[in-house]
Amino acid sequence: MIQHNFPSHSNKKTPFAKKVLQKINDKHIVSRPRWVFSLRNRILWIMAFVAVLIASVATSAILFALVHADWQYALVTHTTWQSFLIDSLPFMWMAIFILFSGMGYVYIRITSYGYRYTFILPIIGIIIGVCVFGVIFFISGFGQVVEEGTHIYLPWYKSALYKKQSWWSSPAEGFLFGTIITKSTTSFSLMDSFGKKWTVDYSQVPMNEDTDIQIGKIVGLVGIPYNKSLLQYGTFYTCFVIKWDEAIYKKNVTDMVITSPASQNPKISSVGERISQLARISKCRSIRSYKLLRTLDTP
Repeated sequence: MIQHNFPSHSNKKTPFAKKVLQKINDKHIVSRPRWVFSLRNRILWIMAFVAVLIASVATSAILFALVHADWQYALVTHTTWQSFLIDSLPFMWMAIFILFSGMGYVYIRITSYGYRYTFILPIIGIIIGVCVFGVIFFISGFGQVVEEGTHIYLPWYKSALYKKQSWWSSPAEGFLFGTIITKSTTSFSLMDSFGKKWTVDYSQVPMNEDTDIQIGKIVGLVGIPYNKSLLQYGTFYTCFVIKWDEAIYKKNVTDMVITSPASQNPKISSVGERISQLARISKCRSIRSYKLLRTLDTP
């Protein structure tokens, strides 16, 4: 029987293998237990989940800000859509959403098997997860809690409700916001968000808006721009009464706007006759957003 002797390759090392061994020896590289890599992988997945969770919270705040921006009155409180969007869009929450969604993607990609996923798959998964959790947080009311809490603890941040109230708390521009405290046939008393009491003449308000004028109701008013030199001090002539979501604003009407000085809190006076009824009708029609408001007011 003829025996064949084949060359053995067990002791021969390729240049690449020699280079790897040399590097291991030079850098004193030692093997690590498997549990170290397993722990690292789990930590990365936890960090990815936390990043997605934070992005979801930002999403709920974005939804709250957008839903309560009063888009139908954009050209009532602002002269252009551009100025309205600049004032209304929650840029901080949008930045947080992008930042933490990106972090979640990076963490997933560097897990043990993250390299196996296609580029688009983790992105789709993160977007779905962020949207689902964000909607759940928003529906549960957590989006409002986050928005208002951030306003309280970060002095430089203005929440959606605060900004909206500030737009409607400008009598000099024909906007007033507050709670109705007393009511008569053609006028009512209103406490605004600064704690100032106003006598409001609503004789020019369309009849279908009378139902919104009730004691305890929170309303927004659009009327003749307030001018102390022309109008009776403390009297506001309104042309439109707009309903507000009391469940959202009831606890914020006096808390979210800085209290004004006592000198700006005049005593309520009766409605004067310095502006005749015909003059007030004419002034209502001269309001910049009169036609738009009449369109919105039409059933």
